[in-house]
Amino acid sequence: MGGPWEKYQTNNANPSGPWSKYQTQEGQAPEQKATLGHKIGATIDGLAQGATLGYSDEIAGGLQTGFGLLGDYTQARDAERARMDENKRLAGGYRLGGEIGGGLAGGIGLLKSGLTATRLVPQALSGVKKMAATGLGLAADGVALGGLSAHGSDQDIPTGMMIGGVLGALSGPISAVASGVGKTAGGMLGIGNKGRAESALGSAIQRSGKSVSDLRSDLGQSVVDGQDVYTLADSLGNSGQRMLSGVARSPGDKRQAIAEMLESRQSGQGQRLSSTLEDGFAAKVTADKTKSNVKTARRAVGNMLYDAASEGAGAVDVGKAVKIIDDFNTPGVMSIADDGISPDSINKVLSRAKSILTDGKSQASNFDRVLRAKQDISDLAQSATRAGADNKARMLNKVSYALDEALENSSGIYRQANDSFRDASRLMDSVDYGKAAYGRGRADDKISAFGNMSPELKQGFRTGYADRALEKIEKSAVGANKARPLINDSMGKEFPAFAVDGQANKLGRKVARENTMFETMANALGGSKTADNLADAAEIQSIDPSMIANVLSGRWGQAASQGLASSVNMVQGKNTATRDMIAEMLMTNGARSPNVITQSVMAAEKAKMLQKMLERGIISGGVIGGNIAAN
Repeated sequence: MGGPWEKYQTNNANPSGPWSKYQTQEGQAPEQKATLGHKIGATIDGLAQGATLGYSDEIAGGLQTGFGLLGDYTQARDAERARMDENKRLAGGYRLGGEIGGGLAGGIGLLKSGLTATRLVPQALSGVKKMAATGLGLAADGVALGGLSAHGSDQDIPTGMMIGGVLGALSGPISAVASGVGKTAGGMLGIGNKGRAESALGSAIQRSGKSVSDLRSDLGQSVVDGQDVYTLADSLGNSGQRMLSGVARSPGDKRQAIAEMLESRQSGQGQRLSSTLEDGFAAKVTADKTKSNVKTARRAVGNMLYDAASEGAGAVDVGKAVKIIDDFNTPGVMSIADDGISPDSINKVLSRAKSILTDGKSQASNFDRVLRAKQDISDLAQSATRAGADNKARMLNKVSYALDEALENSSGIYRQANDSFRDASRLMDSVDYGKAAYGRGRADDKISAFGNMSPELKQGFRTGYADRALEKIEKSAVGANKARPLINDSMGKEFPAFAVDGQANKLGRKVARENTMFETMANALGGSKTADNLADAAEIQSIDPSMIANVLSGRWGQAASQGLASSVNMVQGKNTATRDMIAEMLMTNGARSPNVITQSVMAAEKAKMLQKMLERGIISGGVIGGNIAAN
């Protein structure tokens, strides 16, 4: 009669053998012909038995009688068995197919529920150790499934356990071969395998410990923050960086593209960081330009107010200022009559200041004249400060302050002009303080002082602080990691405290990404050049140069192992084209990454689930078939 189900037909000439229980022997007329109902029933019975490891009759009997509380459990179970046996007798082939399919479904169900020994394999293991541990876990799963299936089907338990253990141990390699069959042709032809590339990237995503939502959020935020050069390899951290390094150090078209992209990106780090700090501290104008602008505005406002002040001013009393000079230059304390006194000594300078205010008989009282005298004395004080003559500057400032007080008493507008002048001067001082604060002193002290400043002085501080940071970035060597000096405990406190409102978190994110992007380049292109040299040699030779060296040195075993590994890689699609696909995915930025991430994770999960489904299918289906054959 022929066909794949011939062994299950009623006219089979060989009534013996492992499948005889599913067939009617020749010469025995069937009591009745199998109907569609019998076939459907046998299939359902098989599915139930396979999925429950042979316990569906016990479960059915228990449900019917409340497991003995509502009726005779044994009688109900035996009746269920009789019904199932009748379907099996008439449609044995359908029963067998159902049992194998049910066994597969049951095995997968146990896998999804976590009831599998392979779950205990440490994730930290790799290579041969992980393969061995996984093999033992699969063997243990097989022993358990085989024993339970044999017991549930009233078959020999030790035999079932033995069959299950053997099939479990073999299921891993068998499923790996089965899952790789579809990739063989493309791999041998050098065609890239997108599924393998996505699966490999998905595994890297899983190793990174980051969820899909974490990666999507990180990459999406990088685009919002203006860092679209930030890629999936960066976001994955070490996992993505090491994978990119593997591609960059292997033969392929993407080697040069990766190197050029990473080096070009790094060359723009300084400009990106400068823009980041300018935005974070609202410091688009340099410190010197800011001070120059403030000084110009101060002069314009001061001239206007001082002119107005002189118009309504009364007489100015300079007596206090003159007394300060006389008290210091009193004969007997520091004689000014001594011709040997240096012309730029403090006595001479104070005497020159006094001569502006009085001729010894009368004192100046005209507002404009006193104002000019005060300005000249202030200039002398500033010159003394710049020269380091602190005592001279202190005395001249005392005289200047006394004249200020006298001028304010004679004109209310002058007081307003002075307040404006002082505010502008404090703003310029805050710029200098910010420059001096960068990289110096305790962070907590600087933050406390910053908190006590007015909004205007805070912005001056930010300008000076950012200016010093930008200066250091500009002076950093080409290729250096300019973000590294910005990442330490002190900056971690200061940046959020000094940044303008709403910019602190963005500032921190962007600096951290710049540091990560440098690490990606260092991991991918840095270190020993041995791998690069081997990749260069491999691109101009059809055979791995290290394998040639092993042959010439008589290391036949190593050469053979390398040749076998190369062949396996080619067959499995681990080729240059596939690596190039992986590189493309790793270098994806936030604008394209969501789809790449989702597809990669799904591909990795799909590949792993398919592998495990095949493993459980081999174990479950094989156990049932093996138990049938053995009994």
